[in-house]
Amino acid sequence: MKRNIFTIPLTALCAVLATLPAHATTFTYDYTYDGTLLTTNQTAAGSLFSIGDIVNLTLRTANNDYWSATAGQNLWAPIGVDESGTRTGDATWSFLMDGLIMDSDSYAGQDSQYVHIVDFTNPTTNVNFDEFKWSFTLTNLVLDPGNTTNTLGNIFAQPNPFQSNYSPNYVKGNSVPEPTSLALLGLGLAGLSFARRRKSV
Repeated sequence: MKRNIFTIPLTALCAVLATLPAHATTFTYDYTYDGTLLTTNQTAAGSLFSIGDIVNLTLRTANNDYWSATAGQNLWAPIGVDESGTRTGDATWSFLMDGLIMDSDSYAGQDSQYVHIVDFTNPTTNVNFDEFKWSFTLTNLVLDPGNTTNTLGNIFAQPNPFQSNYSPNYVKGNSVPEPTSLALLGLGLAGLSFARRRKSV
């Protein structure tokens, strides 16, 4: 019996394709915090989170507010999941002020246990920032007994997106120190006004 010349290559191709991982999905969470209220436009909650998938989180302050953290401080702003387990992954994070990266770091193969993803993120230097970003790629998943799915939830802590014991200081915009040059200008104008009053007496 004659064999189709395409049969063997096609069979081999199907076998190779079957071993390739499915296309990864990227889920986006985007939040704004004003010191008392957390608002969001994310729609990822309720989605299945599979090995190879990526979660991107962005936290912003409102108005001219900002966060302040010290070098090595444990900061934690995880995304919740509906089922308990151990999720291993790689993460990168950055601290930005006015769109400029002030500090960044990463880890690989870190475990996140129970009902959240991403572990501590730590600034390498003292840093003020009005935007915080992290990206987490799931590389392994071991669910606790009785769980069969891995479903994304919302941000773990609300209304403050950082867990209370692992949160940077939140600074309102109107408490930003006055620039030195403006302060000196104010002193100069006050001195000039005083001198004119003395001259006119």
